[in-house]
Amino acid sequence: MRLVWLAVNASYSHSSLALPLLHSAARDVPGVEWHAVRGTAKEPPIELADRVAALAPDVVAASVFLFTRRAVLDTVARVKALRPETTVILGGPEFLGENQDFLQRNPGIGAVMRGEGEQSFARWLEAHSVASQWPDIPGLCWIDARGNYRDNGLAEAVLDSLPLPEESPFFDWGGPFVQLETSRGCPNRCSFCTSCRSRPRAFSWNRVVAELELVRRHEVSEVRILDRTFNSPPERAIKLLRLFRDEYPDISFHLEIHPAAFTEALCAELEAARPEQLHLEIGLQSGTPSVLRALGRCDNVGRAWDSVGFLCRKTQVRTHVDLIAGLPKQTFDNLRADLARLAQLGPTEIQLEVLKLLPGTPLHSQAPSLGLVASPMPPYDVLATPSMPRQDLTDIRRLSRFIDQFYNQPQLHEAIRTALVRNPSFLCDELPTYSDSELATTPSSLRNRFRYLHQRLAKQEYDGAREKLELAWILHGFSPERGLSEASCWTGLPPIDAGLIAGTPPNHTAAKHRVWRLEQTNQEYWFVYRGRGAAHKPLAVYTRERHGSGSGKAGSARE
Repeated sequence: MRLVWLAVNASYSHSSLALPLLHSAARDVPGVEWHAVRGTAKEPPIELADRVAALAPDVVAASVFLFTRRAVLDTVARVKALRPETTVILGGPEFLGENQDFLQRNPGIGAVMRGEGEQSFARWLEAHSVASQWPDIPGLCWIDARGNYRDNGLAEAVLDSLPLPEESPFFDWGGPFVQLETSRGCPNRCSFCTSCRSRPRAFSWNRVVAELELVRRHEVSEVRILDRTFNSPPERAIKLLRLFRDEYPDISFHLEIHPAAFTEALCAELEAARPEQLHLEIGLQSGTPSVLRALGRCDNVGRAWDSVGFLCRKTQVRTHVDLIAGLPKQTFDNLRADLARLAQLGPTEIQLEVLKLLPGTPLHSQAPSLGLVASPMPPYDVLATPSMPRQDLTDIRRLSRFIDQFYNQPQLHEAIRTALVRNPSFLCDELPTYSDSELATTPSSLRNRFRYLHQRLAKQEYDGAREKLELAWILHGFSPERGLSEASCWTGLPPIDAGLIAGTPPNHTAAKHRVWRLEQTNQEYWFVYRGRGAAHKPLAVYTRERHGSGSGKAGSARE
């Protein structure tokens, strides 16, 4: 039997673990010849279908996510048209819910798998041509020969019986990062989450270490841990964090954490983390207790806010905090207050997303009774709620874009943060003007975003933030001569009493360098460029407190 796995991802930088997991688990099934066709959701389905059909598959299998659903279904429909005898089986998050309607509307799909499919898929491969054995396969859903819908519930794998996915030849070592699981399931019961019905289970310690050793052997620099709540239980999280810090200092780790589940010991371990080794995705979601209760999430909201503040102020980890809009009982005023409070804490990034009603989640089935109106097509985003009308959610989508274009842009971050000190509501207050600009609807270069923000800061008299932006412009490598501020050409090297704050001191005479001076309210800066031009990042940057203007002769002591 020739099996072709259709591996469609959102982009080439993302690679699903589904193929190597299932291949490793089914490697002992006799008579199966595995092939893979890889692509992205942006590729024309006919091109993907041609590549699949050229392999003459007996079976086509794929894992389907909300951002790949259309690409996968369009592709397998073409494969079935070319090869009616091919059996198609699908799995993944898109099939965690009710599957009868989907199978009845898509008769070309032979079956779908609900849940963790490693062991069930291996059993299906052994019995794929013997439909009488299908009722014994957990998680399998199909229409039988009599036209009846059959549903075998939810598959749950025995974790430590699973082979390592990294040992499969289909494991992708060529991307910018690899994915790794230390646990599955989640102790929380958030009604919007696909893991809300999956009990928490951990892989063995020895297995996790074995996977990390393979990662190190392949010289991978970034690992994204797929655990839904890495810090549950906190004792195990502490042990893993120490392992990362002590044994794998050259690898960065991306983790998802729950801010209301912090302990003092966990905080101490995070405070001891190596600079920039950890990237924490923090699932705050909402800071409003009534909204969280409506989700079945009975958090200690005060502790959650304290944890976010601790991470931003006292650790050297990168922080990415999630807020969700369109939740039951949530209002725009709730969201504004949460965003203002969060922005003052100063996380590295803020992600503001509109709620998605994912198949298989309680909120998906509760939507009609709660008055939630959502798109029937992926990504199933909420369009209106009783407390957030359509226009509110339209504005929130624009606000999300503004945050991503400005707050989350490293070169603009400090200027935005400085503006927020003066006005905690700066992000929301800027929304009306931003919504009327081209930036709200069309792609914009970083240079144009610099200029737009500089204009806004000048009009609103955010002098400190404006000066931060003028400095960031030059540090990024944009021209000091044709920039946001009136930098002036400086004769000689910087003054002897100016301190080096970036770069390396020039080791040649002033004749081989060009120096520009930027004067601000309380500071003076000198930017040293190699050669006569200034169309790149400065070689060195000096500064001193402002105490009057000096002449070019002041730099002679450095020569």
